[in-house]
Amino acid sequence: MNILEVGIEHGKEIGLEQGKEIGKETGEKKKLLEQVCKKMQKGLTVHEIADMLEEPEERIQEICDIAEKYAPEYNTDAILKEFLKEL
Repeated sequence: MNILEVGIEHGKEIGLEQGKEIGKETGEKKKLLEQVCKKMQKGLTVHEIADMLEEPEERIQEICDIAEKYAPEYNTDAILKEFLKEL
């Protein structure tokens, strides 16, 4: 194996790890969005949701601001897409 092949292989490994990390982070964000939307449908306040989910109120407020545009269906895929654009 020459140095170019070693470099390419190393690059692939790094890219795969980065892809896994991005996927994990996106999945965690989507789960949080789903939880927030369910709580919004129950009529809970930002403060109550933040307290229940043990998340900063500012973060929950950001999610709620976006999610309100998609009420009452709360399409989490669309909310996630918009939320990720704002980060």
